Amino acid sequence: MARIVRIHEYGDVSVLKIENLDVPPPGADEVQIDVKNIGLNRAEVMFRTHAYLQEAQFPSRLGYEAAGIVKRVGTSVTSFKNGDVVSSIPPPDIARWGTYGELANVPARNLVKHPRNLSFEEATRSCCWPRRRAVVHGPDAKQDWQRRSKTGAFWEYRLNIEDSGPHGLVADRQGNI
Repeated sequence: MARIVRIHEYGDVSVLKIENLDVPPPGADEVQIDVKNIGLNRAEVMFRTHAYLQEAQFPSRLGYEAAGIVKRVGTSVTSFKNGDVVSSIPPPDIARWGTYGELANVPARNLVKHPRNLSFEEATRSCCWPRRRAVVHGPDAKQDWQRRSKTGAFWEYRLNIEDSGPHGLVADRQGNI
């Protein structure tokens, strides 16, 4: 069982529910990650409030970006192995491959390995970068993301469901999610 954030209706932050669920094994072309950090973006808020181009099928997962450690790989996946440190690049379906939770199955084609010298927070930022979805590799990667993070051009939030308070998952930048 894993703690997973889902919605059962559209609405404000109060519709986010933390549920203990069995997460199925990854599909043949999917990877299951132990999520350590998530990124929040406007598309996810729009999805939750019924202002996004995709309709939810309730109950619905949500979330586009995550960084974590590979826990299991699908039978067709050869580019990742258990223990790899990875970040997700937003997949085409926000609900099917939702990342808000302790475990997430995501398409292998939407994962990238990131250098171990980057924290999970920095790695999530690399995939949250608006419209670029780039990962910086090499000896200057950490300094580059520290420089970019000062611009405030992206949001990132540490996934810490256990300390989320009485209202469930609460993660925000300036009082709103």
